[in-house]
Amino acid sequence: MVSIFEERNVRIICSKNRSEIWFSAIDVGEELGIANIRDTLRNIDRSEKKKFTNEMISGVGVFYTRNFNSPLNNYGETFVSEEAVYNMAFRSNKPEAKLFTKWVTKVLKQIRVNGFYVLDGKGEERLKTREETKKVRRMETDTIKKYVEYAKSQGSTHADMYYQNFTKLVQNCLGIEAGRRDDLDQKTLLRLKSLETLIDMRLENLLKTDIPYKDMYEDVKELIRSI
Repeated sequence: MVSIFEERNVRIICSKNRSEIWFSAIDVGEELGIANIRDTLRNIDRSEKKKFTNEMISGVGVFYTRNFNSPLNNYGETFVSEEAVYNMAFRSNKPEAKLFTKWVTKVLKQIRVNGFYVLDGKGEERLKTREETKKVRRMETDTIKKYVEYAKSQGSTHADMYYQNFTKLVQNCLGIEAGRRDDLDQKTLLRLKSLETLIDMRLENLLKTDIPYKDMYEDVKELIRSI
């Protein structure tokens, strides 16, 4: 299978609910052979372009990114919508402009269907693993919910923080940045799946005992840190 993403080095920002998908104006301009991207952007409707900063895209659960090898510049950079990309391609004299728009169409379709793009056979395997990790995550969350209720029954007034605490345990163990689960490679996804399964099983067993909730958390924490 031909990789549609390895052909292009275009940075992409996508909202978690997939309602917003933005392409780097500079990168699109380079692909289309547009010499003066600033002049082109002046002719694009304000609603079809948006300036992003590093702070905006670093928020947990807001946006995820693709093809970012370095941070945005300090003043932020302009990204454009699907419609704007097509308009820019229409104005381009570069022969490859038509192929680029086909690439964009494929990218958008895969993001909207899968939540992220699939590169090749390995990407399809990664997609399957990602779906499996989501199932494990839901199971783990259900078990953590039982734990939270148990902690509240023992007088904890901040028990809800344990949802985040257990998540951080795994993130710190694997070196995962907050909000970047969709960006993980196959190997890290498999490790993530294993650790969250381990937490789920350990908590389930501990909840069958009557030990204090804080001791349960410490038990799980030591288990994860020992791996």
